[in-house]
Amino acid sequence: MLRMFVAAVLVLTLAPAAQADPGLRLCIGSDWYMPVDGPTTWEATGGVHLPPLATEVTVTGDWDLPRWGALSARASAYGFSAGWTLVWDVTDLTLDALRYAQAETELIAGSISGRWVWAWADPEGTGQLDFGAWGRVGWKADQPAGWAIAADFGSTPDELELLGPGRSYTGPFTPIGQQWLLLHGVTLSLWQPSWKAEALFSIPTGLEEIRLTNEVALGIFRLNTEHLYTPQGSSLTIDPGLWLGAGSLTLHSSLAWDPPLLITGFRLLGLTLRCRLGDAWAEVIVDLGDHKLVPEPHNVRSSLSVPVAQGTEFSLTTWFGGPDTLWGWARADISLRAYVNGFLSLRTGVEIDTEGLLAWEAGFELCLGSGQ
Repeated sequence: MLRMFVAAVLVLTLAPAAQADPGLRLCIGSDWYMPVDGPTTWEATGGVHLPPLATEVTVTGDWDLPRWGALSARASAYGFSAGWTLVWDVTDLTLDALRYAQAETELIAGSISGRWVWAWADPEGTGQLDFGAWGRVGWKADQPAGWAIAADFGSTPDELELLGPGRSYTGPFTPIGQQWLLLHGVTLSLWQPSWKAEALFSIPTGLEEIRLTNEVALGIFRLNTEHLYTPQGSSLTIDPGLWLGAGSLTLHSSLAWDPPLLITGFRLLGLTLRCRLGDAWAEVIVDLGDHKLVPEPHNVRSSLSVPVAQGTEFSLTTWFGGPDTLWGWARADISLRAYVNGFLSLRTGVEIDTEGLLAWEAGFELCLGSGQ
């Protein structure tokens, strides 16, 4: 089932105090996903923005049963920002049906951020909630240069993906059992505009891996490399690309080697082509194997986004390949988003395959007030 797209996005970034609009802003939105063969699912969002405070709530589920929800609040002023988030996921309306719960706090001061997450998860449905915690202190990840240190307690840094009717949520880690506050791993990160280094230490194993990524720009030519070192060996991944005037062409490849210069293998993983067609954008991604360039079960995705008018956009995404065909057309997603008088946005779309209609989607977002 296609994951539902969150129709309402609440803007939580506050402009500097001297430029802030003190007005109140209210937003509500809803999304509906109606497959031909399957239950209808829904998602509802609501938010209030009254500087310096912003809150948002999201609930989603089946036709008659709320299953997944999130409640968040954030305050920002004078270069400081503090936030709190609560997420829960259930399979029924009883407490025993709780499958995931997460509480998160975050504090940002200038370019430095601190984040701490507590989570309880039962992804296998055993009835036993496993606890884990994760914390990070350092420069914000979107800064061009900086450092960070992250620690995992009773968990691994692998992301936990929870899927179900009408909901999709990815946790920052996967709990590993009844180890509670046992320190499991530490990750050190250091980055600059053209390179990044990460070192992962686990307890009690020690150093697990060092990952070095780098980008070299020579005119229109780009070369992205990733060197992974582990106690068992090392590998080098190379992605050469061409950045053209209207877009880019990237070849995804993998080169395995043993120091100093012994090449042990080479694979071409796929390619990505992006280009501008007037005001429209087109993209083609080809996955030449199970390399996760395109979500399974397909191996080619093409998309086209066309602005129809100011605030109105038409998009078409086509999927090729699948269990029944290697390169043939398998599915298409067609959607239209339109903005009405700056307050109301509407969205509709359909999913079709070679046999006909798969599902219909519809949604709206309404924002009232002068706050931005």
